[in-house]
Amino acid sequence: MSWNRPLRFVPIAVTALLAALATPAGAIPPSAPPAAALVLTSTPGEVPAPSARRVPLTCSPDGGGHPAPVASCAALARTGGSIAALHLDRDASCPLIYAPVTTTAIGTWLGRQIRERVTFPNRCVLTAKTGPLFRF
Repeated sequence: MSWNRPLRFVPIAVTALLAALATPAGAIPPSAPPAAALVLTSTPGEVPAPSARRVPLTCSPDGGGHPAPVASCAALARTGGSIAALHLDRDASCPLIYAPVTTTAIGTWLGRQIRERVTFPNRCVLTAKTGPLFRF
């Protein structure tokens, strides 16, 4: 009877082997969450509004519907997911016109909850500081 004990594990081993063969090399398992999953919004004015333009952004894998996910994820990676810490184009020359734009980022960055709101004095400053992140 002791020779039957190893046979109990054969179905488990076969299932594990078939699962390993079914997953292409280098593929991310479907259960792996992205490194970041954010919803970005941009609203004219000083207060976010329900009518804000919004777009989802995921990083690692980059995508989610954002028009420039690779550059946006790279910019956020340099600041640990913080919009306020972004300072991309120091040479930008923006007019001194106050036409505020409020942005938000809500979601997760590397497992940490993100809920950030930043108001920029105008769209030029927004673009100079955040690059492609809010170009949607």
